[in-house]
Amino acid sequence: MNDQKHALHAFTRIGPSIFYPDVSISEVSKSNDAVPDAQHAVGAYEGAGQAPALIVLCTWMSAAPRHVAKYTAAYSTLFPSSAQLVLTTSLGDMLARSDSAQRSKLAPVLEKMQAAIQDKGTGRVLLHMFSHGGAHKACQLAIAWRARSASPLPIASIILDSTPGHGTYKRSLKAIRVSMPPSPVVRAVGVPLAHAYLATSWTLGTVFRIENVVQKLRTGLNDKDLFPLHV
Repeated sequence: MNDQKHALHAFTRIGPSIFYPDVSISEVSKSNDAVPDAQHAVGAYEGAGQAPALIVLCTWMSAAPRHVAKYTAAYSTLFPSSAQLVLTTSLGDMLARSDSAQRSKLAPVLEKMQAAIQDKGTGRVLLHMFSHGGAHKACQLAIAWRARSASPLPIASIILDSTPGHGTYKRSLKAIRVSMPPSPVVRAVGVPLAHAYLATSWTLGTVFRIENVVQKLRTGLNDKDLFPLHV
């Protein structure tokens, strides 16, 4: 997020791929564009008279800051008193970095979540994940939280925004290509690497019955030890 200063001006990097507001979230510029998925989240808190203590956004792979900012602005309009955390995912996270290495960088998120639920009550966290990249980051967050607290993520509402369904080789390749920078050099190197990664993953799945990345995400998202399935 090199242009975070302009697109996410109220947020500061507090860890690798982790952004948290350094001012009151109500100071984030408001957006006139409605975000339907965000609006649906309001229903989880209507009647209780309470806004979420914390909103965690796990963005899609290589999401542009200006696009993410539309969601942070929409949430600041819906829940002006709620804090927000933005967790991004890069192509390197999906293809090169081990899951354990990624989880080791999530300590600042765990601390913010712990502080939020202690301050305003357990179960007051809204989790919004986007596509493969966001689902992957959310699963890593849930695993890290369980290792720390021996419980599922303390969330009251969850939004699965274009998260994986029945993945195919073609769809996975398309998702990776979309996330790549437009540079011809990067694509000339990245596309063959993506093919090699996917071919290996799908071969292992077919021959040795090892779950590919999409299957792993679906298994993780339906794991009651990671996510409370009643939300």
